[in-house]
Amino acid sequence: MLGLRVLSDPILAESESGAVALCPCCGMPVVWFADTRVTLKPDQLRAMLATVREASQAADRPGLCWGWSLRARTDREDVTFELYPDETVELESLLEAAAVTLDLDAFLADVFAGDPT
Repeated sequence: MLGLRVLSDPILAESESGAVALCPCCGMPVVWFADTRVTLKPDQLRAMLATVREASQAADRPGLCWGWSLRARTDREDVTFELYPDETVELESLLEAAAVTLDLDAFLADVFAGDPT
């Protein structure tokens, strides 16, 4: 579980093609992008971000024409995100915004849980 939440909005990030929100049942981040959905632990979300970031950097190279498949496997799910360069950049931005929101929430939870004296 994610523990104490300070931010009230369950939506961590949104883009044109997807969103990342906290599951109301388990509190874990759920990534929806295009027609694919996967529930991740926060550290898995960050690992996915690192992988997508590498692919996104390759998308900037001129003359490349490719599609890319990202397979996300968790204890409960096994899904594949089919991506092209523009989608890869969008997914990177979406995951990065979600990770930053999780970090902000954790920081605020620490601040509010701390002793003010």
